[in-house]
Amino acid sequence: MKVKVKELTAEGFAPYGSFINLYEGYSDADISFIPDRILHFIGAPALDSLCSIRLKYRKLSLTETEYHENCEELFGGYSVDTLFHVGLLSPDGKPDLDSIAVFCLPAGCFCRVKRKVLHHAPFVMHPDEIAVGVVMLPPATYTIDCKVLRFEEPIQIEL
Repeated sequence: MKVKVKELTAEGFAPYGSFINLYEGYSDADISFIPDRILHFIGAPALDSLCSIRLKYRKLSLTETEYHENCEELFGGYSVDTLFHVGLLSPDGKPDLDSIAVFCLPAGCFCRVKRKVLHHAPFVMHPDEIAVGVVMLPPATYTIDCKVLRFEEPIQIEL
């Protein structure tokens, strides 16, 4: 199976979540602050955790995915453009392969992924690139609310 990278648009990404571009929307003032640019449902504890992530080049192939039952995930602000996948669960709790989509996230943009939406760490597109970015989740999410699933066969990402 192959999945082609799509342009990240509000309409195309709406079933999975929402996104912003960190570098757009400011006034010409010396200080331009934009509050509440993207809302992020985090579940029961009213505490969010900023996580940092560094990504090195790896083969453009999806072998695993994850989802969170009780919270959404906010990620982005990467220093270079990255590719990320999203998808939906089928009624039997397995990945719905027909719903898998790959988007190009421009440097500086953030995405919010809804609860129970499949996703995993993004990819950098070139062997000489390293991406540094941010992930926002409730504390200890990877211990208490992270379901990791392996694809039966790798899904190749087509640029």
